[in-house]
Amino acid sequence: MKWWQLKKRDADLERELRSDLELEEEEQRENGLSPEEARYAARRAFGNAALIKEQTHEVWGVASIERLWQDVRFAFRHLHRSPGFTLTAVLILALGIGASTAVFSILESVLLRPYAFQDPGGIVIWREVIQEAVKQYPSVPDNYRHFLYLSSHAKTIQDAALVQNASFAITAGGDHPRIEKGLSVSPNFFSVLGVTPMLGRAFLLDEAQSGRNDVVVISWDAWQDLFHGEPDVVGRTIKIKGESAMVIGVLPRGFEFPVINEMRGSASPDQTKPYEVFQPFVPQGDDLTSDDGDFAFLVIARLKQGVAVGQASTELASLLSAYSATNHLPLHLSAIVEPLSQEVTGSVGKALWLLFMAVLGLLLIACVNLASLQLARAVVRERDNAVRAALGAGRMRLFETAFTESVVLCLSGGALGVLLALAGIRLFIAAAPENLPRLHDIRVTWPVLLFACGVSGLAALLSGTLPALRSIRSNPQRALQSASGPQGNGYRTLSDRRFRSILAAIR
Repeated sequence: MKWWQLKKRDADLERELRSDLELEEEEQRENGLSPEEARYAARRAFGNAALIKEQTHEVWGVASIERLWQDVRFAFRHLHRSPGFTLTAVLILALGIGASTAVFSILESVLLRPYAFQDPGGIVIWREVIQEAVKQYPSVPDNYRHFLYLSSHAKTIQDAALVQNASFAITAGGDHPRIEKGLSVSPNFFSVLGVTPMLGRAFLLDEAQSGRNDVVVISWDAWQDLFHGEPDVVGRTIKIKGESAMVIGVLPRGFEFPVINEMRGSASPDQTKPYEVFQPFVPQGDDLTSDDGDFAFLVIARLKQGVAVGQASTELASLLSAYSATNHLPLHLSAIVEPLSQEVTGSVGKALWLLFMAVLGLLLIACVNLASLQLARAVVRERDNAVRAALGAGRMRLFETAFTESVVLCLSGGALGVLLALAGIRLFIAAAPENLPRLHDIRVTWPVLLFACGVSGLAALLSGTLPALRSIRSNPQRALQSASGPQGNGYRTLSDRRFRSILAAIR
């Protein structure tokens, strides 16, 4: 039922009640009563009009909404009367919720948000391990011949592609040459990722040959920068290192392949610049013949359905070890497989999870402090609660009223906390190292806002439940006598001691 419909039906109910009361009053006058006596007699015969309204609203299903609205207004009135407490509570919650929201936003952007690939959890990176150099280099890039052997013999790998970082001097139209970061990749690179260009097509297998690799696929950003988003970009020609190359495809706007160096742990000065241009890789010279040198390639692969990373790592290590022994190589080789997400984040993931746990601990401390403040207020307001109980308010009604105040405080603190989180994220981006993965993708998204709402609700439960339970323990007789005698004070002290011991245990 809409609020304007409810207002109209409420007005109709009011008119109907007034009409029935007037009819009853007229009947009493016809029985010989004076107008004044008839009015009182009609009211006694008719009953409690307010109770009839409440019962009618219960039938309509809007009574709970009305009670909630009453509790919210009651909470705002009480908080307005205590500006010092309100400001302190909101600031405590804002700091806790804001810190939690800011760190979760970083966590969601860097670790939790999946890449725009098909089933990104099944994508892995593999590298080789040279036993003779394992202390200095725990892993090294892949050798081309080893890549061909492993990709053709591995039973746990669905598909695999070579990747090599490259920088391209690009000229589009009459513009001056510009350096763009890109990748030389196997033609099946995009099929391994499960990505289809939004315009044009991906590479063909025969384009990984010398003389036929004069084609490129560009990112959405490169399309905007180089061609200003012109729709006829497919088939246009650009110059790469002075040689003509045709644009055959434009990748979707959300596509971004994470920046990864061939040698794990090393980073180039432009490591944070996203990849803009992709060109087919053409093996040449030593790539085709060398078994014990030219470890220069990164391999990205997709596991078969149901295969674990550990299984693939064990199989590839065994295959490469057998290969090196069979071919009498001077090196003892093995392999290591890691999920793409772990490769990108490295040790940053553990640090972010630890930071997230720390700010959740800060939020818990804020909730306990707020609960202590609200418990003190519950003691002060015990006489008010006792009066309400004496007038007929049930325990659940007292609990709802007290708990609604906590909800109002936590939602206010959460709203301010989101603003603090926005400022905190900007400071973090400015101060964080440039090679942090997906640094410039960190922002407050809908999942982050939902997290902030959830944290605010959790804060309301943690900080408001005990004080709300304290409010329903009011003994009307003792509370009303507490202002003039020591009996109520003794009761209050004993009750407070129990609740405060619970809060101390939580701390």
